Amino acid sequence: MRVAVVLAGGSGQRTGIDANKVLVEVAGVSVLRRSVDAMVAGGADAVIVVIRPQDRTAVAAALGPVEHVLVHGGATRQQSEAAGILAAEALGAATPGDVIAVHDAARPLVSPEVVASVFDAASEGAAYPAVERHDLWHTDIDGRPRTPAVGPMLAAQTPQAVRADLAIAAVRDGGEAAADATDTVDVVCRFVPKLRVIVVEGQATNLKVTWPGDFATAERVLAHAATVDDSSAPATPVESTVVQDGDAFDSATVGDDPGVSDDYGTLGEVERQVADSQVALDCLAVEGTAICTTCQAAEADGTLADRPALARCVAAKRA
Repeated sequence: MRVAVVLAGGSGQRTGIDANKVLVEVAGVSVLRRSVDAMVAGGADAVIVVIRPQDRTAVAAALGPVEHVLVHGGATRQQSEAAGILAAEALGAATPGDVIAVHDAARPLVSPEVVASVFDAASEGAAYPAVERHDLWHTDIDGRPRTPAVGPMLAAQTPQAVRADLAIAAVRDGGEAAADATDTVDVVCRFVPKLRVIVVEGQATNLKVTWPGDFATAERVLAHAATVDDSSAPATPVESTVVQDGDAFDSATVGDDPGVSDDYGTLGEVERQVADSQVALDCLAVEGTAICTTCQAAEADGTLADRPALARCVAAKRA
């Protein structure tokens, strides 16, 4: 049995809206519905949607005829994730042959191919999609850039899937060890020594809707995909296995990128990841300009540490 746990209990605070961002429509379909449809198309036998109580009616309306189970989440992502995993257990997903995949509803463009690849790979223990990043910097405690990362780093995406028996055990018996875990696989790694984790190839278009410009970005991606089929290639393992030693993931290497809190969207046809969060926010929020004011200032005085990232940002806006 393959169960999708879709986390939809967030808010629209950073997007600048006064509602749950996953209920916003992108090209006529809600962010939530797109995420759920992708999970079903990727092989999910059952869908659990973790929500805020006040969104129950709106979420049910957004999902329409899609068969699903609604579960109220908690105050933190970890609590909401735990609620979804225990609901999956109640549905019958509890054996080593069952897989639970947790997905952020705010990633509406995940492809069914990535979902299927993660489900398949998780039979080894756990799996998640990731993309290489070459534009990250280590930072001081105050967040100021210090040195560039050596070599490519991996930015984790969702869905993240785990064998059901391991996920349930980690939730029930993991205690407070996972309270500050960065993501689903990190939670289980803190409880299961030497967990076998497979990294599969993610997709740049699997962006997370977080900032005001991300909705328009997602629509551009969908419009491009409708004319050029360049994002449907099956995801394949890019790293055969990663065997953990019982320690938590180093979020600087395989967790959600700590330097950039979310993936910033697609500019034109290809997603450009920009290291400086304020530059990314401004560049995605400002439409119809050759270059945003933050980039102009950074370009003029050299205050932005990551010059290659700035160059990509500038080039994308000028294109």
